[in-house]
Amino acid sequence: MATARQRRGATKNRAIRASAVLGLQRVTILKGLDARTLREIADQCKWTRYKRNQYVIRRDGEDRDVHFVIAGMVRVSAAAGRGRQIILRDLPAGELFGEHSAIDGRTHMADVVAARESLLASLPPEAFRAILANHASVREHVLRRLSGSVRELADRLIDLGAQRVQARVWLELLRLARLAGVQANMSRIERAPTHREIASHVGTSREEVTRELSRLVRNGLLERAGRALVLRDVAALEQLAAESRPERLPFQEIASVEPTGCTGVRSRRERRAILVAVAFDAVAMMERDEERTIQRWRAFFAHANAQAIPSNAGRSLSKLQSGELVADFPDGVHALECAFELQRSLARFNSETTAPPLALRVGIHLADVIVETFNLLGDGVNVAAGLAELANPGETVVSAPVRDQLASGVDASVEDLGEQRLRNR
Repeated sequence: MATARQRRGATKNRAIRASAVLGLQRVTILKGLDARTLREIADQCKWTRYKRNQYVIRRDGEDRDVHFVIAGMVRVSAAAGRGRQIILRDLPAGELFGEHSAIDGRTHMADVVAARESLLASLPPEAFRAILANHASVREHVLRRLSGSVRELADRLIDLGAQRVQARVWLELLRLARLAGVQANMSRIERAPTHREIASHVGTSREEVTRELSRLVRNGLLERAGRALVLRDVAALEQLAAESRPERLPFQEIASVEPTGCTGVRSRRERRAILVAVAFDAVAMMERDEERTIQRWRAFFAHANAQAIPSNAGRSLSKLQSGELVADFPDGVHALECAFELQRSLARFNSETTAPPLALRVGIHLADVIVETFNLLGDGVNVAAGLAELANPGETVVSAPVRDQLASGVDASVEDLGEQRLRNR
């Protein structure tokens, strides 16, 4: 019986993983990656189902994950004062959001709410950065997406500031028509947004939208069919929109990138400098004030992952739950510069509060290790962790191979510790 239960459990787990891979295959930026890579990404994700109107992230929240929309739709919006919301965009299945905060470590620019029941896969920022570092096709997708976002928001700003309300409504209807599909110069927009939702998209009142839609119906350009809106003459509406903004045609989209077949190297052996930074006395501090301690370390980790490590050509592999930072670098010089930056940054963090100071112990070692997308394997990682245990709070201990790379010396107080025996070695 136990064997049968184990088999059923294994079969169920395989089915769940296969379903997760199928879901990620629909995500635009991940197209072109092979099944093995998608399974690795799926294992890094947290899978959550959200009900309609449930908040996914808030603008002032601490979430820094990248979220993939596997099923359903989410709505990105921002408060506009007097209780009004401006809808920035609706993101259907295959889209993502949160990439800006994952890259720069800052708070989100808007709120995100489930527009309908949705399934999301949430990826930690350090895992997202690892994908960007290892997969050229994903980098290309993200770069084009960021460029497209800037262009779209610039057009939106011009529309809201320079266009009449009529023209803004026309442009929104044309956007919806293209999403729904245009055939024979007509488009049927099923489950059309309410007048209030259109008003939130174009920055006006519900009454203004109602008046303009009624005028389009009278002129034969629009027809109401239950909950659907039917654009009867898309070309005529495009002409009206073009005349309202003659300097450029609307809805010029950046062509989607085709998969190049380059999915990145799964694992390889390289000589890397490994940095391990351990939070000193973290357990005792959490026992005294768990919530505040976690909040402070989370803020510092976000800074380290977004700025200190990548600015020194490093790759972060850290997780807050482990209480340590792990990163790899091309050489010992970059790793040591990062260690100094981490200590300086932590000193600044501590100066901004009266709470007990946070402290790091850092170890750096140079070794041949196996480099994977989300991991670093090999004895060199254990050596770096052992060196960190030798350090006092605020200190960095390096191995002899790292010391030998520092030919020009370092701007710091240096002490030779001689031969040391590391724990469990």
